[in-house]
Amino acid sequence: MSLLGIVGLSAGLSFSGHAANGPTVTGVIASTADATTAASNPAGLTHLHRPEWVGDVQAFFAETSWKTTVGSTDGSATDDGSGSLFIPGIYYAHPVDDDLTLGISLTVPSGLGSDPGDDTKGRYLLEEWSLGYVTLAPAAGYRINKQWSVGAAINLNYSAYNYETAVFNGPDEPDGKMKLKDGDFGAGLQLGLLYEYSPQTRFGLSYRSSSTAKFSDTPALSGLTPEREQILDDAGIRGQAVSMKSRFLASV
Repeated sequence: MSLLGIVGLSAGLSFSGHAANGPTVTGVIASTADATTAASNPAGLTHLHRPEWVGDVQAFFAETSWKTTVGSTDGSATDDGSGSLFIPGIYYAHPVDDDLTLGISLTVPSGLGSDPGDDTKGRYLLEEWSLGYVTLAPAAGYRINKQWSVGAAINLNYSAYNYETAVFNGPDEPDGKMKLKDGDFGAGLQLGLLYEYSPQTRFGLSYRSSSTAKFSDTPALSGLTPEREQILDDAGIRGQAVSMKSRFLASV
């Protein structure tokens, strides 16, 4: 089974303690318009001069297409699926003095999944799966002088994994179910640098370290016929834990 493509559309709505018009959740790292800089580049926190919080919601629509090949001569079938997500984000900044500003953010930096459904040709390989990350990141920005600022954040990540397939019970028998589900905590580091060439022009650099999530779960099986249960018992599959890793990539 192979993933042919994913198409997504997103939109955002932001609100804050005062009027803020920064490019929330755009990945722009030299903008210091609002508290979202706590997540994009913590060095930019030094340009905020009063306590501020910002919230936003992203609406995300994804469409997937799966191609399943059965054997070497039986041909293939393509199944399509789609889904939508609403992803919130919260950001806060609090100046301590003229040089030091603290911040914190709660975001969903990454996520992926698909739900082809339980009537597709490939349901015995995949019915539904998802992998998502949630990050709580306390941050601090420090102004070295009028031009240079530095910042750092500790990314406290929670990762959640879910995987479901159908189980073949035999001809003319309804399918059974297999589910895997687990979550894991991890930590990473984010560093930021900001140079203000002029009040209208800034240059920013941000680095986010990688983090690894380890999942382990014993498959939950349901709806199996006695014959299928016996086959799985004889093969030593039932009750056997499945382990896997997922790595959130470093970025600059």
